[in-house]
Amino acid sequence: YVGVRPIDLAAGPLDPIASLQIGHGKPIAWNSMTSRLLTLRSSDYQLMSIDPQTSTVTEIGSTGVSWVWDATYDAASDSMLLLRSQGSTPSIHAVDPATAIATEIGALSEVPSVNSQ
Repeated sequence: YVGVRPIDLAAGPLDPIASLQIGHGKPIAWNSMTSRLLTLRSSDYQLMSIDPQTSTVTEIGSTGVSWVWDATYDAASDSMLLLRSQGSTPSIHAVDPATAIATEIGALSEVPSVNSQ
């Protein structure tokens, strides 16, 4: 709830990389272009970049995208892709990691609504 911590599958949790209020269950994506982690804050949909080497957290801006369940980074488009699900039809949004500007790519009409399972 209050930070990012790596886990060594053999040894267990390691020391925290960064402490920040992000909310519960927010997805993290690895930006392979900048070697930074990308995550969102629940309360204001703020995109944040985390440098795991220095523990520096940079607030990029508000994406305006709520109810994000999963995220990944796409190096080909230099975008963070978000799976959003609120209501009956999940949707995919592309976010510019430099500006936090989000664009809806489309709805996943064949996929049922995402829930906590």
